[in-house]
Amino acid sequence: MKIILFYFLICFAVWAIPFAISIPFFSKEGQLTIPFFWFKFIMIVSFVSTVYFCLSRFYESFEINNFVLANLLGLGIILVSVLLDIFTIIIPTKMSLARYFWEIFVIYLLLIPINLLTYKSLE
Repeated sequence: MKIILFYFLICFAVWAIPFAISIPFFSKEGQLTIPFFWFKFIMIVSFVSTVYFCLSRFYESFEINNFVLANLLGLGIILVSVLLDIFTIIIPTKMSLARYFWEIFVIYLLLIPINLLTYKSLE
């Protein structure tokens, strides 16, 4: 039970920390206040850092000896992040799925190699 609770806490943190970091870069009207390129760069760095920190804490706290399980954990984090995005970004802003895919989801795909590298580095 402890591992499941910690896993969902990690899933939420991987989504919430970059989301919280992004808030100051938007005006009250919802417009981006810095160039899109810099915003994307900041989001990628914050996402990669958060994923590495959270997953390394998770793998150090629980002995995950299975490469397939490590991959499933990473895919689960992506799924939880997309579900949270649906309710906080896609529905409220009426963002198209194509725009969501190219602007946000593609970054979530970075989680797969980061997860594998984190798992292998802690073996």
